[in-house]
Amino acid sequence: MTEYIHNIDELLKISRKGTYEIVNDIDCEGKSISKIIGDFSGVIDGAGHIIKNLILHDEIWGDEQTLALFYSMNRAEIKNINFDNICMDYTRGVYNPRIGALAGVCADCIFDNIVFSVSNSSNDDTTLVYEASNCKMQNIKIVCNGKENPVAKYN
Repeated sequence: MTEYIHNIDELLKISRKGTYEIVNDIDCEGKSISKIIGDFSGVIDGAGHIIKNLILHDEIWGDEQTLALFYSMNRAEIKNINFDNICMDYTRGVYNPRIGALAGVCADCIFDNIVFSVSNSSNDDTTLVYEASNCKMQNIKIVCNGKENPVAKYN
């Protein structure tokens, strides 16, 4: 059964597994979150809509810490969605975090028709996913701090 998402509050209430459709553009109006959900194994169809003006903020306190909309994904499908003016706000100091705009680590996922415009407060390159294993990725564009970035750091 498909659940419909109308706003950021509904998006933040998705469960680990489920099928979701975005039904209109969502302006997050600068809302600051640390993630949408930790682990996701469902389907999100953006239906061509835009999620914009969202801040991802977290304190980086160690190596391998993840900052992403979804920390991890397994057998998930994300499609037909634009993310605009998403800000990755963190200070990493001497640590090497896993920074992925959409996901930190993913396996056996499908990503199709995604555009992601992100800024990074640490001026680091930001990929769509940090580490991808056996994922199908097509029609993807990610721009960070005004320049096009790779889809995955490790693939």
